Amino acid sequence: MIVLGIDSATDSCSVAVWIDGRIAARRFVPMARGHAEALMPMIVSVVGEAAIEFAAIELVAATVGPGSFTGLRVGLAAARGIGVALSRPVVGVTTLEALAHPFVDSGRAVLVTLDDKRGGFYAQTFGPAGEALASPAAVDAVGLARLAPGCAFAVIGDGAAAASRALVAAGHAPTLSDATARPDAAVIATIAARRHAAETSLAATPLYVHPPATTLASGRRVAISTDASRVAELHRHCIGDAWDEAGIANLLSEGSGFALLIRDGDRAVGYVFARVIVSESEILGIGVSEASRRRGIGRDLIRAAVAEAKVRGASRVVLEVAANNLAAKALYVAEGFAVVGERRGYYARTTGAVDAVVMARTVAS
Repeated sequence: MIVLGIDSATDSCSVAVWIDGRIAARRFVPMARGHAEALMPMIVSVVGEAAIEFAAIELVAATVGPGSFTGLRVGLAAARGIGVALSRPVVGVTTLEALAHPFVDSGRAVLVTLDDKRGGFYAQTFGPAGEALASPAAVDAVGLARLAPGCAFAVIGDGAAAASRALVAAGHAPTLSDATARPDAAVIATIAARRHAAETSLAATPLYVHPPATTLASGRRVAISTDASRVAELHRHCIGDAWDEAGIANLLSEGSGFALLIRDGDRAVGYVFARVIVSESEILGIGVSEASRRRGIGRDLIRAAVAEAKVRGASRVVLEVAANNLAAKALYVAEGFAVVGERRGYYARTTGAVDAVVMARTVAS
């Protein structure tokens, strides 16, 4: 079997080709930024070094997080693109299990800790045989102590030093390991091959321990949402004739779908959901709660959706809007969209059918 492993989730970028139990070629480069520019040339180079054609790849694997918001999506977009082009399965491996892998069968448990950049940790505990003893979690020092196993264990990862101090203060006696704090595509490929053989593959979708959130220029926060029920509730409130929860859940479970929520304080006041197919993103639903309209939230949603589409590899974003919705059309034009087509009688209304206008804009590279 031939597996292509990809990692760009943290402050490194790596690619490896696994062939029948051995690493045939590997490249690993530490980098804080620039993953998007470096990854595809690295993939081409490593596949060449392995002396195989792309068509020979049988499985593609990539890290799914926790990790850098942008780097994670760069790796997943590349993996999915290759998977689509070759009609090959794409599987995910978490950053935490990749870091724990060197300790498999070591006789020691391991607590993997990553700095979550918020004063806490992403963490997960694995047993001596590599089995997960808990689910990945975002924890503070108190929560970290609860994850400590009841046996001798090592602490690894880029949060290991701070985690070890917190664990010692809580009465534990961990071993601070100097094992690498960066995942390696060679490990990603190895884990994926083993899992694929056992038919226990993990979907190649981002692992959200903290829902990733970005503060917009307006001061509002936009976050990736995996809560189909919340998105469906907002959609139903805004649209009426809406996608149901099952439809949105199916979209979000696909590698191509995503949803964003705009928060104003603690309240979700707007949503957008979309899909990306190869290089085109289609906005499928967008809305703002009635009490929050005419405050620029629709504009923020469009900008956030375009930014997310770009991260996922789209070069074009399309949407549909009712021909008589003049305010929405004006907003989309202001955000760079232009009319590219129409669909006669597309929307059924109590007062009669309404045409849909198809609009599109390119995404700056």
